[in-house]
Amino acid sequence: MQAFHNGRLPETKIFDRHGRRKRGDDALAYEASSMLQGVVNRYPRYRSCGGLNVSFDWLKAHLDDDVSLTTRVLTSAGFVPGEDGKWCWRQGAWPISKVVNMESLGDALADVVDFHRPVLTD
Repeated sequence: MQAFHNGRLPETKIFDRHGRRKRGDDALAYEASSMLQGVVNRYPRYRSCGGLNVSFDWLKAHLDDDVSLTTRVLTSAGFVPGEDGKWCWRQGAWPISKVVNMESLGDALADVVDFHRPVLTD
């Protein structure tokens, strides 16, 4: 094993020569959809009485304004597109704010995005 200055690990390039991400966003999508699945399955009452819905625009704002990532997260968590920009789990009768504090969920999603997509400074 090589020794590095101050014991730090070697830097890895996250972009290939074409500017695409090497590892992709698989871990990010998995972790964010796991959060949504945990929220959905938290209370059996809302799970069995009509399901939940979430605003696509709200979730997109917390997932780095990435439409494709937001779609991947929602579909892997079991949501389907509904009307008026809402994505529904089961029938989508209740807003997801009934079972979770939206500020804390938004902060947790932003932390996940910041971990998997760090801001690189020179």
